[in-house]
Amino acid sequence: MYRVNLLPPYLEPQNPKDYRRKLGLILLVSLLFLLLFLSYGIFYTKLTLLHRQVEQQTKLLVQQRDKSKRIENLMVLNKMKQEQLVALSGIASNRLQWYDLLQDLPLALPMDTWVTGIEIKRVEGISTAGGFVSSVLGPHNGIAQENLKTKTSETINNIPQSPPVPNILYIYGACWAIGSVGVLVDNLSKLPYFHNVKLVEAKYDREKGMIKFELVAKIKIPQS
Repeated sequence: MYRVNLLPPYLEPQNPKDYRRKLGLILLVSLLFLLLFLSYGIFYTKLTLLHRQVEQQTKLLVQQRDKSKRIENLMVLNKMKQEQLVALSGIASNRLQWYDLLQDLPLALPMDTWVTGIEIKRVEGISTAGGFVSSVLGPHNGIAQENLKTKTSETINNIPQSPPVPNILYIYGACWAIGSVGVLVDNLSKLPYFHNVKLVEAKYDREKGMIKFELVAKIKIPQS
């Protein structure tokens, strides 16, 4: 015996198993979409938090960079101050040395001798040979020299630089007897400020009846 179903498909009775299967599939797909949505929400939340942390870290880095720049500026200023202190200490010590030298210089003069001029210079390539002879440095006008006047070289940091340390002292003077020149050279050689003292020139001035002389002395450079 045959059964013939003349109803259209949408009017056919549904199989309960197929209905459950479709319902389970719909629930599974819905659950997957829900999981994807929750994952996207969690990912977006973490991304937002990470973005905020990056912004905060960037702000902190900018603040730290500004602080580091201020610290570097303070370090540069501290270094400048230290260099200024060293330069000023050197200038002060040199002034004290010249003060002591000028205080002791009159003590070396014989009774009939007086000084008419003093000049200090920086001269390169000086011979250290001693002796009471005509100076191997040559006449005063033939020496390559630099004046002791302070030549301030403005550096980037405007740090005061100590002028070149002079190493030659010229003494111009006059006396009544030629022997006084020798005594003066000997007295100056005993002072602790010179390596050697030499006679550059001595000549008799007939009009004034006196002997004019020029001495040159190599200055001892203090070791810092």
